[in-house]
Amino acid sequence: MISIASNITALRSVNTLNSSTRALYATFEKLATGRRINRASDDPSGLMASDHLRARQAQIEQQIKAMEIESTRLTARDGAYDAVGEMMLDLEGLVVSAASTATMTDGEREAMQIEIDSIVKGVDYAAATTRFGGDLVLEGVSSRTLGEITLLVDDGQGGQVSRSFSLADLATGGELALKSGDMTFAQSVAKAATGEVASMRGAIGNRMKDLDSQARTLTSELEGVVKARSQILDADFAAETANLVRNQVLQQAALYTTQMALTQNAGIAMSLLSGAKNG
Repeated sequence: MISIASNITALRSVNTLNSSTRALYATFEKLATGRRINRASDDPSGLMASDHLRARQAQIEQQIKAMEIESTRLTARDGAYDAVGEMMLDLEGLVVSAASTATMTDGEREAMQIEIDSIVKGVDYAAATTRFGGDLVLEGVSSRTLGEITLLVDDGQGGQVSRSFSLADLATGGELALKSGDMTFAQSVAKAATGEVASMRGAIGNRMKDLDSQARTLTSELEGVVKARSQILDADFAAETANLVRNQVLQQAALYTTQMALTQNAGIAMSLLSGAKNG
């Protein structure tokens, strides 16, 4: 049937042209954005999977950032405890020297006491001023808590009573000062302070080691999440370039066939009318 009122062939060609044009625009968009999914209609299930992976990626990145901050804080604490540890070693050496030198003069003992006083004050100063991000890194540390031990001492009535001593007692005026204090007790306090600082540094080191291990695990997971999301979301440029060429060819072909369909029926009809007239 030849009809010029309803050109079904032209209509089909126009639909094909519109479809190829939409596909061409979609390919242009993917190449321009670098993404295979630019809206929910492109791939609903893929977009949902991508959003879940994006949420997990953000969570992992936040965890890694928090670990980096904690690691930096621990490094600052370790540095502060290292400085205090050096002071404790010096203190222990002074106390041992004072206890083992029976011929030490009063002047020498006084000079050593000045050094001990300086160390005790240095511990308190470091604890009160060493900060990281506005927070004290040696919070809870002081000459009254460091090296604290409990010993049995003579109560003056033939019995014994428990007494607590700390680093502060080694300073001038303290019960374990060099001039009048018990040097055995003083050595115990100094040794306990050194051991306490070493234990704190050990704990800090273990925590930093744990953080490094956790960070490596999270970094590995992050790489996997980013890769998975990229496979879902990102466009394949090689494939999309091939699609671009294909859609351009289809568009040109559809345009040509549309033009042919629009003129073909009219041409045939005119030929029939011309033949009828001549006949």
